[in-house]
Amino acid sequence: MAIGYLAQVYPSLSMTFVYREVLALRAAGFDVQTFSTWKPNLDDLSAEAKGLVAETVYIFPVNWGQFLLNHLRYLFLRPRRYLSTLFSCLTREHKTVHNRLRTFFHFCQAVHLAREVERRDITHLHAHFALNATTIAMVISRLIDITFSFTAHANDIFVNPILLPEKIKRALFIIAISDYNIRTLQRMVPVPETTQKIHLVHCGIDVQHFSPPEARSEDQLIIFSVARLVEKKGFPYLIKACRLLADQNYNFTCLIAGGGPQEALLKQMIEEYNLSDYVHLIGVIFQEDLKDYLSRSGIFVLPCVVAQDQDIDGIPNSLMEAMSMEMPVISTTVSGIPELIENGETGLLVPPNDEAALAQAIGRLLDDKSLRLQLGQAGREKIIEEFELTKNANTLLGILKHYLTP
Repeated sequence: MAIGYLAQVYPSLSMTFVYREVLALRAAGFDVQTFSTWKPNLDDLSAEAKGLVAETVYIFPVNWGQFLLNHLRYLFLRPRRYLSTLFSCLTREHKTVHNRLRTFFHFCQAVHLAREVERRDITHLHAHFALNATTIAMVISRLIDITFSFTAHANDIFVNPILLPEKIKRALFIIAISDYNIRTLQRMVPVPETTQKIHLVHCGIDVQHFSPPEARSEDQLIIFSVARLVEKKGFPYLIKACRLLADQNYNFTCLIAGGGPQEALLKQMIEEYNLSDYVHLIGVIFQEDLKDYLSRSGIFVLPCVVAQDQDIDGIPNSLMEAMSMEMPVISTTVSGIPELIENGETGLLVPPNDEAALAQAIGRLLDDKSLRLQLGQAGREKIIEEFELTKNANTLLGILKHYLTP
């Protein structure tokens, strides 16, 4: 049985959990083939992911002659399915004209990709994120009569979702990465069938790779964070908290890794608050360098917030990686994060948008080495128990077997 994994960009530096899941399922014996709308730039990938590009089928860059032939093929060989699927895509409820147009383009992409899916004898498609990739999977499913499923993460269900109720109804099953997401999906289609086919599978971490260092430097504790520099990560509040800590004469260094649209804002805040001796934006780092930064740092902070467009995190992968390395972590009570961090037990939680509470929590850890050790050890135990890669891949494997085995 061949399963197709579909994502908008695969592999991706910011979504390592997708390709790690693919590799774990292959190691468990599944034939998993990968498809993607866009091909990533090799220079933007970690070394561990670059080899996955050659084995992935991409829609773009597209061969327009083949694109047209594939559409004509399905239009003439399966006219009823082709036209009814197009009609269904365009007549379902859309919040905006822009979304309806996006759905039309996804239909066009899906028809083109469907031919390659048929050639490879794919019997089931699984999409990561409930937006573009799942729209394409749903169209292919209807066009060539195979099943599909999807994993719901964060912005794909909280920010302007497209055809999500339709996807929930048509999917063979749904994977949610948190109980918070499960409750959200259940409210969208509040029928027993929805509850029955949604399954919780956390994104997994390789606890052997992300293992704690033998020792951490205690001379000048490094506060570390890594994520895309976008609003929902809450980095302005981390910089504000650092300002409060500096005013209280704490001795620390804060390193923020990543790139994104808030970079200019964060640089401006660092300059305005005279924090250039304390806070450093170090740019994008790759997976092969991440472990070194985690090993050399003492506290991991990710002050997630709800963005103005309602975008929020699910359960950030970076928090899990830090916890796996026995780093004490601080985050906020947003979305599914409290399912990972139990306040005072496996880390510290503060309200979002509250730099004073964040500074107090960081100061508490800077002052208390024993608490850092206690939370770090408990955090790794939490990861091993509930977020370990192989264990969660086996859970997903069991779900796939349940639904796909005759």
